[in-house]
Amino acid sequence: HSHDWATLDGTLDVRKVWNGRANLAELEINSGAAHIEGVSLRLYNPETHLWNLYYATSDDGRIGIPMTGKFTNGRGEFYDQEDFHGRAVYVRFIFHDITAEAIQFEQSFSDDGGKTWEPNWISSYTRISDDEATRAAPAAPPASAGPNDHQHDFDFEFGDWQAHIRRLLHPLSSSNEWADLYGPSVVHKVWNGRANLGEIDVRSPDEKTRIQGLSFRLYNPKARQWNIYWASASDGNLTKPMIGEFTNSRGEF
Repeated sequence: HSHDWATLDGTLDVRKVWNGRANLAELEINSGAAHIEGVSLRLYNPETHLWNLYYATSDDGRIGIPMTGKFTNGRGEFYDQEDFHGRAVYVRFIFHDITAEAIQFEQSFSDDGGKTWEPNWISSYTRISDDEATRAAPAAPPASAGPNDHQHDFDFEFGDWQAHIRRLLHPLSSSNEWADLYGPSVVHKVWNGRANLGEIDVRSPDEKTRIQGLSFRLYNPKARQWNIYWASASDGNLTKPMIGEFTNSRGEF
């Protein structure tokens, strides 16, 4: 029943993934000493016709429980259930009053099974030009403080690539039947390199096998390790993360 609010201002940058069937939103907002750096990966599930919204902050690079929902008549509603200070609560996201130049967003909690909702995060977004976005962009964070800080381990992979993948068709079955797949791969920088998003679309020459997916890598500065998540365009769900690090230019997860 608190009425104490904080006001923060900043930028939201949203880029298309899979030609719009997914997208990545980077948020950076500030208010005095308060600083929030977050990222939302939104994946569409063509089987359920629902969106899964995954969120993480740069504090620990871990993705929380996905919000699931859809848009109806220009209004998006998404729900999940989470633990809040030891209490099970329902969480609701609402996107509303959507125009070409503005968006309204509201997050609310309910601790009575959805009978009543208390808003706790209200955002207003106004579209800006590319020039304005460049001027508003935050300064790059300082370089790594020491040899144990691996937040730029994946810098070698940024950019466009041509991929050749060999896939064992029947793992753990003593099979030696492989498929060769070829296609483009692109890796985008997130949080100035402390996270990244890799898209891949590869096919076998006979077109019988295709993999269209993404790899989302987030650095955990507390553990000094990376969390690597994978999603396929076929279902829009993130897997459990692979966790590991680079040592002597070799990454194991």
